[in-house]
Amino acid sequence: MIDNLTELVATAKKRGEFGAIASNVALQFGTKEEPLLFSTLMPERLKANNSYDDHSIEYFSLIGNSGSDYSPSQLNPGGQLVGSFSVRLGRNDQADTLSAQAYDTIREILELSSDSTNNRDMAAMTELLMWFDRAIAQPLMRLGELHRANAVIDAEVLRTGSNGYSELVRYPNPPGQRINVPSGTVASPTGWFGVDPNYNPLEDLLAVKRAMKAKGRDCSMIISSYEAFSQFMQHPGVRSLFNGVQLTPGTNQFSPTIGAVSQTAINGLLTTFELPQWTIYDRTYNYRDVNGSIQSTKYVSRPTYLPIIMLAKTALDQRIDLGLEKPLILKDTIGYYGLGRLGGQATPGRVSNNLMTQDQYPEILRSEMLEIALPIISIPEAIYVLKILKPTP
Repeated sequence: MIDNLTELVATAKKRGEFGAIASNVALQFGTKEEPLLFSTLMPERLKANNSYDDHSIEYFSLIGNSGSDYSPSQLNPGGQLVGSFSVRLGRNDQADTLSAQAYDTIREILELSSDSTNNRDMAAMTELLMWFDRAIAQPLMRLGELHRANAVIDAEVLRTGSNGYSELVRYPNPPGQRINVPSGTVASPTGWFGVDPNYNPLEDLLAVKRAMKAKGRDCSMIISSYEAFSQFMQHPGVRSLFNGVQLTPGTNQFSPTIGAVSQTAINGLLTTFELPQWTIYDRTYNYRDVNGSIQSTKYVSRPTYLPIIMLAKTALDQRIDLGLEKPLILKDTIGYYGLGRLGGQATPGRVSNNLMTQDQYPEILRSEMLEIALPIISIPEAIYVLKILKPTP
């Protein structure tokens, strides 16, 4: 029978409970209530070295060769035009102490009678591991999601840390794939923010589709916040596509009708133009600003523009073994999230440390999870971003 927090933590460590959470492959995908999207586009991949050159950055494939029936094959290395990316994985970490609320809950559970029907030890262990997942594991996963999103939208990732640490990682950014769409001023808005029915935001999506087609690719995903989707849906140029006419009963006159515009209707419109369904991603993360105040923002939000991400099919499917009967197959991924080896560790992957301090009351549990990681974009030409600039003052 477990009598106190110290024994509970020792039992969890002995059973490998903390390590099991840290090494769980499914952890990267968030929770059922808050799934993370960009991790499905760049799933984790263990890397033996923390610094290496990735020579598999694909730009476009080369056509094969022909020859006579008896001629030898002509060397056509890889059949692809590829580039390289110098990778230097960086450290990410999350640390916290057991909250007073969690401590009290665990203490109250352990003070129950030893009657086996109470399952007190199991209940206390569950509470401890739920706190560890919520306070330690999930914040680290959200940092990885933020880095992935920034790599896709901005082609750069800013890594920051304690003691003023700051490093900007830049990614391949082919010209013409992150496109500014002007919107005029607040006093005189244009484009997506304007009211000109002769301007149709759908044409911007179709222009990207044509650019993909020119490179032999098809569009696989459209991703944005609901704010960006709503701006598209409410634009007069788009709404006009749902208008029609009807015969006025008892007359030979036709009158205009205004069609209902909804997310379902918009997705039907996109299907008509052989575009994929619009994925709305409004997941948020919390951070501390320069004043120490907690703020919340979306992974796909930007202060000065609305990002609309359009991804091309890549045929880069990745198999993820979740320990279930069937593996998870992620189709048309655009890269991976490299997980390296922390100092003192024999193998790559995340590591957790949990330290009890008993020289004060109440006893304190300090937990941390660390990783050496960086998102890697394998097919830069599969990413297009429409930057719908917000009207300027």
